[in-house]
Amino acid sequence: MNIRMAGLDWHVPIQLREQLSFPRGRVVELNRLIRDNPGVEGCALLSTCNRTELYLSCAEGAEPDPAGLLCAAAGVDDAAFADFFTTCTGEAAARRLMEVAGGLRSQIWGEDQILTQVKGAISAAREAGTADGVLETLFRSAAAAGKALKTRVRLTGVPRSAAQSAVERLAREIGGLSGKRALVIGNGEMGRLAAALLVEAGCAVTITLRSYHHGETVVPAGCAVAPYEKRYEAMEGMDLLISATASPHYTLSAGELSAAANPPRLLADLAIPRDIDPAAGELPGITLYNVDDLGVEVERAIPPEAEEILEKHLGQLEQWENYRACLPGLERVKQAVIRRVLSTDLDGPEARELVELAVSRAVDLLSGGLKEGFTPEELEKCADKIDLHTPAKPRWSRPAERPFRFPLFIDLAGRRAVIIGGGAVACRRAEVLKGFGAEVILIAPRCKRQVEGIDWQQRPYAPGDVAGAAVAVAATDDRAVNRAVGEEARALGVPVSVADCPDECTFFFPAICTGEHLVAGVAGRGTDHALTARAAKAIRATLEGLE
Repeated sequence: MNIRMAGLDWHVPIQLREQLSFPRGRVVELNRLIRDNPGVEGCALLSTCNRTELYLSCAEGAEPDPAGLLCAAAGVDDAAFADFFTTCTGEAAARRLMEVAGGLRSQIWGEDQILTQVKGAISAAREAGTADGVLETLFRSAAAAGKALKTRVRLTGVPRSAAQSAVERLAREIGGLSGKRALVIGNGEMGRLAAALLVEAGCAVTITLRSYHHGETVVPAGCAVAPYEKRYEAMEGMDLLISATASPHYTLSAGELSAAANPPRLLADLAIPRDIDPAAGELPGITLYNVDDLGVEVERAIPPEAEEILEKHLGQLEQWENYRACLPGLERVKQAVIRRVLSTDLDGPEARELVELAVSRAVDLLSGGLKEGFTPEELEKCADKIDLHTPAKPRWSRPAERPFRFPLFIDLAGRRAVIIGGGAVACRRAEVLKGFGAEVILIAPRCKRQVEGIDWQQRPYAPGDVAGAAVAVAATDDRAVNRAVGEEARALGVPVSVADCPDECTFFFPAICTGEHLVAGVAGRGTDHALTARAAKAIRATLEGLE
């Protein structure tokens, strides 16, 4: 598994972190920009108030620099960050993401919000079309490990969020919160949590809203509300203020604060980039805390029970990767067993089809039960040994030449055609089917180029996708996925073309030749594509000459 990671966390000065902190929309945009670099097959960017981490799934042998790619995509000079990026590869990168999801890498050790943010990162990558199968599995494993850490490991004495830490610090500074007045700027997750904690502590809390929609906007119980644009008026006479928004600009400026007649004396800024102008902390009588000031010094040794959880999920991830690496070897074993069985006396071509089906199912079942017990190298040896004991000239073989494929013309106008895959072949198939009036659905996490009028669903194939289709096409670069699509289509009676395996097709894409009033399709036995191309070219020339 070629995973590469680079990131910044709360150890890095806030002045640098805020340059690489992004709202969700920007995260989606950056994912797309970064994924387009050579060697990058998938990317997922995690950006929170205290960390920015980029995870890349890379082509075999490729070694792209995630830190450099992130800085380049964001338009910042990477020289300033040279001594601050943490980088990991392979298992170390996977372990880091699991620790992050469990709050073991947070400034507030064991915080709750980070697990949701990790899930949000892969969701943003999915939206951008940059979450490949490796990253989907990695983030799913990290989320499972994070959930297990939250529910089974008690990190004693550690505040559960930056909001809680801020409220505790302000309470100490002001001698308790009962009877005090507080303004919270921001009605996002962090702002609502801070407001709820202040109310619980006895504060009279007002929270700002940019807009209000009845039944949709959540206001913490016990809080008054004020429009965001009237925040300077609302802060007059307040004892303390907390700001926690996703705004790229300051919510409080030092100038406006100094002009206030009776401003709050205690300010807590829970945002990255910062909400409150740092110069506000230099005003007479004003104390300003940012997220770097709110950490709690705790013993950060990972408990044994947490180590067990991490090792368990890392082992499961390794098992998945091993099974994925073994798929080509499994295919070799299947073919070797088929050749061995077919070297005995069998009657007719139907017998071969039965053998192929039985062997494929048997090997799949065995591999599913023993997937942690073999390696790609062992599978290669197994296939070689089977071939070694297979007679060179079996007593039964298929006919020397396949029969020609029967030309069949069908009406696709207004009917659904489903294409699984987003590469060059899939896009060409989509254009052809669209030209014949089909309603084409293309399902793939990534698409090499968008085809006008095609419904592109940015996600991996899922069982049930070809149900109800007039025709289906499997054209991914994953043999296992193409085989699964073919099996589903054949079971449902849907004609299917499997791009990488003619034996799994129930219809074949011809070379299309069109004239003003005629259409022709050219197909051979599948053994001489050059001859088919030459014939199609000649037929097109003939059709163009007809009136």
